[in-house]
Order: sequence, then structure tokens, then C-alpha cells
Amino acid sequence: MKEELFGRHGTVNAETAIYTYGEMVYRLALLQLKNRSEADDVFQETFMKLCSSQRNFDSNEHLKNWLLKVAGNQCRSMFRSRRLRGEVSLDLRCHDAAVLDDGFDGIEVSDCLNKALAVLNAAEREVVYLRVVEDMTTKEIAKALGCPHATVRTRLRRARNKVIEQY
Repeated sequence: MKEELFGRHGTVNAETAIYTYGEMVYRLALLQLKNRSEADDVFQETFMKLCSSQRNFDSNEHLKNWLLKVAGNQCRSMFRSRRLRGEVSLDLRCHDAAVLDDGFDGIEVSDCLNKALAVLNAAEREVVYLRVVEDMTTKEIAKALGCPHATVRTRLRRARNKVIEQY
């Protein structure tokens, strides 16, 4: 796999990176933004940054963490621009039965999960997604997001408590 994903000197084969990590990036953006159009933009911007980046990646894990960080930053930029423009996303509602069903091949999220995610803020949704869907450890999440391990644990605990209170 390393030979396919990485070329000489740690450069990344963008097509293989999209195939390998594209669904993960898109799901993260869609769960964060609840708007397919904006999730498409985040997906595109994330991989455009990868293509234009002169970075060398040491491993698949390094590349994955970098992509998650860039996608998360792009989502936060979208939130800021929405707030500055005073916009509200009308594209998707988390309480609808099938928020992610046709967003990307193979993505299916249950109605129950959508309702649970609806009560969480963006930071909590991000760590819950990485923990539950991507099956990352809290240490891996902290490294990917560039925040302290304790912050990730706190966000997960708060998210869990909010969901328990709601249901």
C-alpha cells in the first residue's frame, strides 16, 4: 500500500489518496456542515491543498491526520463565513431520516445516529465521528486534530452526556 500511495521522496499519489481517504474526508465534512454543497467544497479544497502541498509524509497515518486537520479547518472556515454572511443551511436537517444516504458511495447513517448528532456542537460531532465511525483512539484523534488528549476526552464525555440527556 505504501508504494501505491507514496511516490519518490514521500510525495503523495493524489488519486490513490482520494480513493483511500476520500470517503472519510467527505463524511467528516457532511457531518460537520450538514450541507452537501459545502461538504463537496471542503472535500475538493482538502484534496486541492494536498495536490499543491510540497509536504512529504512519513506514513499513511501522517497523511490521514493531515487530511483530517485540513478538512476540519476548512469546515471551521465555512462556519465562520456563514456567520459573517448571516446564513443558515437549509440543505440538510439532522432530524431527517437519511441525512447521509446519498452523499457518497456506501455512506449510510441511521436515523438514531442523526438525531444524536443533532444535539452536539461541531467540535463534539467531530470527535464522535472520528471515534465511532473512523474507530480512532482518543490519542489518535488528539494527534489528528492537534489538540490535547484531555480535550478530546472532555469533548467525548460532554457529547455522551448530551446524548444521554436528550434520550
